[in-house]
Amino acid sequence: MTVERDITERKSEERNIRRELNMLSGINQILKAGLKSSPPEKICKIFLENAVKLTSSNLGFICRIKTEGELSITAIVIGGEAQREIDTQTGLKLISGLSLKGFCALVLSDKKTIVINNIPQKLSYIDEAGLVVTAKRFLGHPVNLGRTDEGVAVLTSDGMGYESGDREIIAQLAEALADALSPR
Repeated sequence: MTVERDITERKSEERNIRRELNMLSGINQILKAGLKSSPPEKICKIFLENAVKLTSSNLGFICRIKTEGELSITAIVIGGEAQREIDTQTGLKLISGLSLKGFCALVLSDKKTIVINNIPQKLSYIDEAGLVVTAKRFLGHPVNLGRTDEGVAVLTSDGMGYESGDREIIAQLAEALADALSPR
């Protein structure tokens, strides 16, 4: 009994260490892109690739709410085994059916991470490659995209739900994103 618990604890600690190392690697990639003066869209995609991978999300995107109330996509990444970036026009079509304006506005007004793990029905949509992407859980975090430009990083999942560790990951990556995008 004691040996079994010891092995379980050790495996859990190893998993946490691996996750922490992967997060630090993601932060490093984001900051390196900023130091190289990469275009903001590229830095945002690096942020999303890491956020999607580390939180086991299906989809991640960064959006702004325009003055007219419409969503504007800065970057979008499809997760899972087929992880890839897609162009923002296609991305806008993909997420338009998700009705996320209210969620994004809430994240911006509260200026904190918001997790919704209990949407009553799954929201499904088909991406440009014909893959069905399902969203049942959402994690939103405010991101600083420049001196006065704010946006929202949104991740979606159909998995078990987002945990406190996922909140920490997105917060750490968002801080690196703000640093990478800040003018020098």
